[in-house]
Amino acid sequence: MTGAVALVLALISGSTDARASIFDSFGLGSRGVGMAGALTAASVDYAATFYNPADLLSRRRTHGGLGFVWLSPHFTVDRDLPQSPHPSVLPEQNIGVVLGLSAPLGGIFHRKVALGFALYLPLLRFTRAQFDDYRSPQLYLHDNLADKLLLTFGGAVEIMPWLRLGAGFQLLASLDGTADFQMDLVDGRLENEELSIDLHAELGATAGIAVEPLPGFELAIAYRQELEFQFTLPVTADIDEFGRLEFVLQGTSLYTPHQIAFGASYRVPMRYPLTIAADLTWAMWSLAPSPSPDVAFSIDGKGLLGENAGVKPLIGAVADAAPTQSKDILITRLGVELELDDWHLRAGYAYRPTPLPRPVADANFVDNDTHMLAVGAQWTFRSEILRRRKLLGIGLGVQAAIMEPRRVDKVDPADDTGGYRASGAVLNLTLDVSHDF
Repeated sequence: MTGAVALVLALISGSTDARASIFDSFGLGSRGVGMAGALTAASVDYAATFYNPADLLSRRRTHGGLGFVWLSPHFTVDRDLPQSPHPSVLPEQNIGVVLGLSAPLGGIFHRKVALGFALYLPLLRFTRAQFDDYRSPQLYLHDNLADKLLLTFGGAVEIMPWLRLGAGFQLLASLDGTADFQMDLVDGRLENEELSIDLHAELGATAGIAVEPLPGFELAIAYRQELEFQFTLPVTADIDEFGRLEFVLQGTSLYTPHQIAFGASYRVPMRYPLTIAADLTWAMWSLAPSPSPDVAFSIDGKGLLGENAGVKPLIGAVADAAPTQSKDILITRLGVELELDDWHLRAGYAYRPTPLPRPVADANFVDNDTHMLAVGAQWTFRSEILRRRKLLGIGLGVQAAIMEPRRVDKVDPADDTGGYRASGAVLNLTLDVSHDF
């Protein structure tokens, strides 16, 4: 029972929340990282399960990969009031593993149907959905970004040689539960203890279309449905001396918005082929729920007043979720890849404007316009015995997501959070090995 109570208390009193996903913000695989995520029309392996499932047919061999991701945030919030009762909350580093597989089917589906999946598994913190006081400055799109398990699955079918369709899903979890206790404060004991917590899978649909009007030239569009961790945790306790206590915590965490991505890519037919890819993504942050929870607390007072207790609770308090007033944004991405025999050299740039207004009122959800610089490389080992078939690839992707500094001055000069200046960057290093079977 002690462990169960600890779990409830941990869920109620947690610290920070996470938004977006590591794939959205930094890319999937060393190629996605090295090209700044500009792969809506340029995916060639299991990464297509996230970027555009229609591109699972871009590779005609079964392909698998295993990667390691290291995220290292470096943010500063320079406070005007260093002794504020609402301390800044800064994200922590994490390490994760990515596992993926894409496979074209055989038989009557040869070169017509393909399936794939990709799994991201954080190692330092498996999945964490927690909250801080909304008055504490916190990085809205970076808090615990890498602290959630994510699974993507997709399938593709070729309608015509120049037209492919794909569909799939992303998977997260939702949490619901109840806790019911009966307490005797005089004797100092719990007389009845009931706890129930249910974990459910939440699916977000993905879909994509890829068109090749000319050899080497692809146009694509992909859709990713919103994905969120929803939870409801009502806790009730019958206290003999006071009455019935009710505490309800509910909200949404780990949110990723609806997205529509448009992509184009062209593989220039030179001696050393050059792939140029560009993306424009519409991220619908205006539909995002508040990152803070709704909290309600009450005691009916029947233990003190008996049947004379009124309809209204003797003690009651409600804390509504703090609004973010977020807006839709357009994210631009550009990536290039140069093929030099056994080497693939990559580079990319992305620009993500912030979806948040300057937090001049009570809430302090902070985000800034962000520039992403990326480079990467892959070396492929070939076997002369197997007619130079590519066997093993070792890839590395490095990114720096740099936030433009942003100054926040409060409208209320008596605000005990005070003004501040937020800036910083996130470094991402992804190393993976891949194999064509």
